[in-house]
Amino acid sequence: MRIPAIGTAVRHMAALSPRHFSANSVRHYIYFMHYPGIPAISMIPSSLSFSTVFGHLFMIGGTQHKGFKCGRYLTSPMMPAHCKNVSVKNVSFPLTIDNITRHIKGKKAYTTTEYFVLKNRQTVAVIGVTKEECMELLRPIVGFEIISLPSSTIYVEDPRIDVLNVSQMARLSLEHKGKTIVVSGMFNHVSFVRDEKPIELVVMDVVPPYPSKLSVLVEKALETDVSEHPVVMIVENIDLNGLADNVETSGVVFPCRASGITSRKPIFFLDETPEIVTDVTLIGCDLSKRIFLSYYKKNVPHIDMCPKDLAPEDGRARIVKCCRLKKGFELKGRMAIVPWGATIKEVADALRALIHQDCRNKE
Repeated sequence: MRIPAIGTAVRHMAALSPRHFSANSVRHYIYFMHYPGIPAISMIPSSLSFSTVFGHLFMIGGTQHKGFKCGRYLTSPMMPAHCKNVSVKNVSFPLTIDNITRHIKGKKAYTTTEYFVLKNRQTVAVIGVTKEECMELLRPIVGFEIISLPSSTIYVEDPRIDVLNVSQMARLSLEHKGKTIVVSGMFNHVSFVRDEKPIELVVMDVVPPYPSKLSVLVEKALETDVSEHPVVMIVENIDLNGLADNVETSGVVFPCRASGITSRKPIFFLDETPEIVTDVTLIGCDLSKRIFLSYYKKNVPHIDMCPKDLAPEDGRARIVKCCRLKKGFELKGRMAIVPWGATIKEVADALRALIHQDCRNKE
């Protein structure tokens, strides 16, 4: 009995985005057939037009089909929602499309499995699987999608990496652009990532000490997965020792002691209200300037070190500290501001708000 399969074909054609096609490589679309008189696999070069592929689907769908799934190379950015959706399978055959097809056809997968990492010694491939809709724990695989073959797959073992942390995984993606990176990370959990495009966050703070306090707090906040969107930290330091090297007076005044502050000239710390008998330059923020004037009753040369004041208006997402803010956080455009003595919670809250604002503005 011949029943047109237009509905099935249209659904699969709608799922094929042009971004999945590449003019520079030969790719195939693989269909599993489970019906008498139809070849088990139909392979169609991806160089064909949509209309040609549609015509082929209609032709092979002319005999009654209860449905089939389409396998294709996926080239969009991706990362599994959870490592529980990724199964690792050691195999003994070369990881080619034909071999993978023969291996997967007729197999079953656990109900939560959406991806297989296939390993043959040092070579690795990644596929996504489509399972039959049923109530069984082990469900028949009715199709698969090639995510990456060994030539475009990198395997990383690093117990420091939390494979559920999108920001940590995104950093690997930036280091290996265009590749799928399979990671065996913390607790031997396995997942993968490819071409995730993270939000670049500039962390601007003073040093010493090294690393800057704010960069440490941001790093810890990102480790808690403050956002489902990947974030990569870019550190911009304001070097207090470098500022001190450029003063022309006999001495230098800083707001307070910090580990690592050095100078060839005498150093004074404003919070200690020292007796100052030489000419000095104050390196501090506007509040330090006002405190100095209030206590010493005179103005001295001043170099601003406030990250909020020094941050350029370049449109980049940024987080800074400011002593004028006593608690919580503020947003000023794409800049998040936290107190000078910020806590991890305040930094995490600021990051959530900034990232949410960024993503909302891009919608």
